[in-house]
Amino acid sequence: MEPASLPEESRPQKRSRAEKKKENKKQLQEARRISDETRNRFQQILDDFHKSNDKEYTFDASISNYERAEVHKLWRAMGMKSQSSGAGANRRVTLYKIMAKVKRKPKGSAWTQPGTKSDNTEVKSPVMSFAFSEKGKTVLKDFFFFLSTWRSQRG
Repeated sequence: MEPASLPEESRPQKRSRAEKKKENKKQLQEARRISDETRNRFQQILDDFHKSNDKEYTFDASISNYERAEVHKLWRAMGMKSQSSGAGANRRVTLYKIMAKVKRKPKGSAWTQPGTKSDNTEVKSPVMSFAFSEKGKTVLKDFFFFLSTWRSQRG
C-alpha cells in the first residue's frame, strides 16, 4: 500500500528540525540528571575520605561523565583538588587533599612542640576550609570584635 493511499491520521508525522533538537536536548538533560541518592552516596564517600589520613582517592571508572563532574563539583566545594585521567571507558576521577606548607619555628622557640622537628624546615599540613551561614558569620564577627575589645582593655 502506498503512503498516499493511507488516511491522513495514520501517516507518520514528520517532525521539524526544531522539534527534534528540543527532544534531543530534553533527553540529554535527563541523562545529566543525577539522583539525590547518588549525590548523597558521593558526598558520604567524600566526607569519609576527607576525615581519613589518606592523601588521595580514586573512583572506579564505572561512574558516568556526569557523575564525575558532580564529584569534581562537590570536592572543589570542600576546597580540595580533583583531576580526571584516562580515556574512554577507563576515565576516572582522583581526589587530592590540598597540603599547605607550614614553616616550623627554630629550636628553643615557644612554638616548638615536644617530639617535632626542631629545625626550620617546611612540612606539609592539611588545609581545612569551613563554610558558615550568614548568621554564623555575624556571630563570629561579633565574637572577634568583643575579643579584640576585651584584649585591648586588659592591656
